[in-house]
Amino acid sequence: MSIKIFRESSGKNIRGSKFYLFRHFYLISVVAIAVILGVACLGLRGIFRNFVLFEADRDAIRISRALRDCEVKEFIPTDDSKEQSVSIPAEKIPQLDHELRAFLAPFGIVKIKIFNRNTRIIYSTDPDIIGKLNPDNTELAKALSGKTVSEYETKEHAWDLEGEKHYEVGIVETYVPIYNQAGKTIGCFEIYKDVTEDFHMADNILLRAGGVFFTVVLSVFFVLMFIINRAAETIKSGTAKLILSNKKLEEEIIERKHAEEEKDELQAQLRQTQKMEAVGTLAGGIAHDFNNILAAMIGYAELALQDAPDGSIARSNLEQVLIAGSRAKELVKRILTFSRKTEQQRKPIEIAPIIKEALKMLRSSIPTTVEIRQNIEATCSMILGNPTQIHQILMNLCTNAAHAMGEKGGLVEVGLSDVEIDSPVVTKFGTLQDGSYVKLVVKDTGCGMESKVIERIFEPFFTTKEVDKGTGMGLSVVHGIVEDNGGLITVDSKPGRGTTFNVFFPMIESPRIEEPETSEIVCGRGELILLVDDEKPIVEMMTQMLEVLGYAVLGKTTSIDALETFRAEPGRFDLVITDYAMPGMTGRELVEELMSIRADIPVILCTGFSEDIDSEKAMNMGIKAFVMKPVDKENLAVIIRNILDKKEITV
Repeated sequence: MSIKIFRESSGKNIRGSKFYLFRHFYLISVVAIAVILGVACLGLRGIFRNFVLFEADRDAIRISRALRDCEVKEFIPTDDSKEQSVSIPAEKIPQLDHELRAFLAPFGIVKIKIFNRNTRIIYSTDPDIIGKLNPDNTELAKALSGKTVSEYETKEHAWDLEGEKHYEVGIVETYVPIYNQAGKTIGCFEIYKDVTEDFHMADNILLRAGGVFFTVVLSVFFVLMFIINRAAETIKSGTAKLILSNKKLEEEIIERKHAEEEKDELQAQLRQTQKMEAVGTLAGGIAHDFNNILAAMIGYAELALQDAPDGSIARSNLEQVLIAGSRAKELVKRILTFSRKTEQQRKPIEIAPIIKEALKMLRSSIPTTVEIRQNIEATCSMILGNPTQIHQILMNLCTNAAHAMGEKGGLVEVGLSDVEIDSPVVTKFGTLQDGSYVKLVVKDTGCGMESKVIERIFEPFFTTKEVDKGTGMGLSVVHGIVEDNGGLITVDSKPGRGTTFNVFFPMIESPRIEEPETSEIVCGRGELILLVDDEKPIVEMMTQMLEVLGYAVLGKTTSIDALETFRAEPGRFDLVITDYAMPGMTGRELVEELMSIRADIPVILCTGFSEDIDSEKAMNMGIKAFVMKPVDKENLAVIIRNILDKKEITV
């Protein structure tokens, strides 16, 4: 059995809206609750009405079954003939009407019709319509096809079984099929039930329940609002304390994080410093050994040069050897400068030749994919500086430029020009005072840098290179050198657009250069010199050199042997020249022993490099001259002659 109910109104699923309760808007909250309760009541009213209609359908079905099985049973054919239909003889209608009215009165039935299979009304509580056909009634057609159909409608008036007239009546019309014993449909019942009172009763119950519910909810609401108000104050106070605690905790976390970052940075700097110290120690050892090699090489070259005829190829070759030796000597100085082992003295220099020489050396140390283009305009400009440091500045800037361009290579432009600053220029890297400057520009076509990298680019140990590919010291050293020279360095860079470094050196006036007086090398007068060095080639070379200069020489390769020789005849020697770093007994210890034997013995102390001795310490020991290897013949001749003649010595 399927039941389809057509209703004038039906309950709808109404989704409750979310209302936010604010502590200071009680009236809005009350209105919101009233609206919600109203919507809920409408929904419940629809549900109750649906329930009433459903019960009316069930009553109609139960009544039709009872009528079929009792009052109208005798009128239902028992065979399966298609021509058979439910039929009520006219003489039976009064008796049937009396029985049906008595049976239906308690159920609130206001009308009943019985149709045969041809849609003809064979019985009705309204006798005026008996015998009429209803061929256009769709609900009737459905019922005659075997379906139970129900619909609801509101009528302006209706009569009950007692003949009383009622107004505004809600009627449920239910069509129930009538079957014979074989299960064939032979007619149907149409039962009218009045549900008006049921609707009114449901509405009254709902109204009363809604009032009680509204009162309870409103009371609960005000209690909750009071509790919420108190809780809000407590929460507000607790939240303020929690925010303050969180802020303090956040500050502590940030401070601790910064402290850990600073600790990590300091540890990294310490490791880097230890590396640099190790490099410095290594550089010192290399400098000592290399200077000894250079001393022999330069010395023998000078000796050979004396015997070479003027204008000969041999003389030209020897002069080139001496030039190369001089460059090697400067290279050792640069190594020592990098390792912070020597102090640099500033003097008036022409910067252009230094830049050109550095670029020549640089060409062999960077990839061939990098093109170096130079534009040297300031050819005669002079600054107060140190050639080695200027060389170091250019080498660091150009090496960084080559790294920035990577394997693909690119262009490095090096420019040198004179600029005039009319008024102080303030930059984020410092202030450039007005005056004349020599401007060094190093520009590359590399990857460029972001602003946050530029802000830290001159910090010690800061690097963007991979591990073991950069120390973070190059630009820091450059910045320090420029500042020491009273200059300024600036950076202009953007990602993907290359980088430009501008270095400003204060320009000075060219000093008056006096033509040096040409004089012959000062020679000796046969004085006896005790020469001590643990390197046999150096002893042999210096012996020949000193003998050429007119001195008698007694060479020794061990400190112990030299001390015994001196102790045997201390008054025999006019001068002692000794190396510092020697096995068994250092030059310093040897000098102390010699002076304990003869206090007035003049001594020249030579060294390739040593951290333990310098010119000041040597002078305090009573040593007459402190000489760094390699020393050329002319300077050595002047120093020896000045000591023996007791003149002022400048090295």
